[in-house]
Amino acid sequence: MLKELISFFLWIVTLAISSVISVMIALWCQRKARVVCYLGQAGQFRVKDTEIATHSLVIVNKGKIPAKNLQIAHMQLPDFNVNPSGIVWEQKKLDNSLIVIEFPNFVPGQQVTISYLYPPQIWRDIHGEIKHADGAVKAI
Repeated sequence: MLKELISFFLWIVTLAISSVISVMIALWCQRKARVVCYLGQAGQFRVKDTEIATHSLVIVNKGKIPAKNLQIAHMQLPDFNVNPSGIVWEQKKLDNSLIVIEFPNFVPGQQVTISYLYPPQIWRDIHGEIKHADGAVKAI
């Protein structure tokens, strides 16, 4: 009887320890940057007999840790604006002729809007891949 009680107690302790370890592993695996990109707005306008087009990208880090080296690649980079204006970013030209807007440290909960203004004929050639050091950005 005592042997069966000890065996049952050890089984419960083993189950509890393995459950705690499983939860810790799951939480550790979820600690990552989860960056999402939305198309914020798109439009085309006529101003003084000239057609212009505009669209915005809204990029948000919904993860638990910062996204390092968030990059938005561009085949062509028209006039653009980054909001809010206090965010640190830089523009780089890569060897493969792509132009990149890079945010070195995109913290959890941070949101940035990039608004573009361009002639309507080039809208397909503006931005390409959006990625960070830990992977690709999910476009919604």
